[in-house]
Amino acid sequence: MCCGFRAGGRPVRLREVVPVGDGVGVSMLHEYFVVGSDEEAAAVLEWPAGPSAPPVGTEIGGVLSLGGIDPSMVIGLASRMDGTDSEDGFAEPDDVIAFSDERWVMKLPAVVKHMLGQASVAELDAGADAWTSGDGSASGIDPGTARGVVEQLAGLARQATQQSHGLYCWVSL
Repeated sequence: MCCGFRAGGRPVRLREVVPVGDGVGVSMLHEYFVVGSDEEAAAVLEWPAGPSAPPVGTEIGGVLSLGGIDPSMVIGLASRMDGTDSEDGFAEPDDVIAFSDERWVMKLPAVVKHMLGQASVAELDAGADAWTSGDGSASGIDPGTARGVVEQLAGLARQATQQSHGLYCWVSL
């Protein structure tokens, strides 16, 4: 089951496109999820609807569907939370774990998982505000919506950290 968040009092639906930048929606889907190994993450590539719809009898950790919020934007969030406003100290998403023509699975850097998973509510709110302001990678997303996204990402990162699992992103065109 997908973890949803509320934006302006309404639930955000699975596969909803989150407008970014100039407000134009993107057509790529990004679903963040938690599993115990790269092998388990790679298996998700074979699931037609991604981690939000695992095969019957298959369990997966939390799943968060974020439309146009790609891993580089999440790294941008972490850099704002770090106070550097520069992604220089943050690795790109780790190697692509698995890929096909229209889908792939990436592992987010451990530093991003730990930063989000250990942040206080005040740090998350400040990070969301910086992420959506000025030239932040999420400038164009409503700050209230951004706070909801950040809270849900942090919850997923906490789960991954507590279980010593990885935080991954399934991407589909």
